[in-house]
Amino acid sequence: MKTKILTLAIIFIGTVFLFNLLEEIILKSKISAIKYSYQEITDFVIIGKTDTDYYLKGKILKEFKDKVDIEPFNLTYFKENKPVFINSKKGIYFKNENFLKLLKDVSIKTKSIKMLTESLFIYTEKNIAETKDKVLIVGNKMKTYGKGAFIDMNRDEIKVNKVKTIFEK
Repeated sequence: MKTKILTLAIIFIGTVFLFNLLEEIILKSKISAIKYSYQEITDFVIIGKTDTDYYLKGKILKEFKDKVDIEPFNLTYFKENKPVFINSKKGIYFKNENFLKLLKDVSIKTKSIKMLTESLFIYTEKNIAETKDKVLIVGNKMKTYGKGAFIDMNRDEIKVNKVKTIFEK
C-alpha cells in the first residue's frame, strides 16, 4: 500500500512538473512571437552633445524600424554658441538615409533672420536642406518671398528661387 501511494505521488509530481514545463515552453513561444510595430515616448526632451550641441523637444516620438516620427518637432542647436531654432508640426527622420523631412509650418529662426515654408528636406550627413514650396525670409527691415530654396548649412547660405524682396524703411 505504501509503494502504491509513493508511486502515485511520484507520478503526480512528475505530471505537475511536466505540465509546468510544457506551459513554460508555450509561454516562451508566444512571447517570442510578439512583434512590436513601434515604440512611443510622450513629452520628451533629447539632449545631444556632439560637435554641435542640441536639444529636441516634442509631445510624441514614435520609433519604427526604419524611421522616427516626431510631433511637434522643436529643435534648438547651437552654431558658434548662437542658437538656431528649427520648428515644425511634424518631423520624420529616415534612419537608413540620414534624411529628415519636416512638414507643416516649418520655421527656422536665428538672431537675424526667420525663414518660413510648408516643408523642408534636410540631408543630415551633407548639412544641406531644400524645399520646393513657397518661402518667406524675414530679416532686419526686409522680406524676401520665393518659391523653392536650397540651404548650405556649412556655408550659412540660402539660395531662393523666383525671388521678390521688399525693403522697409
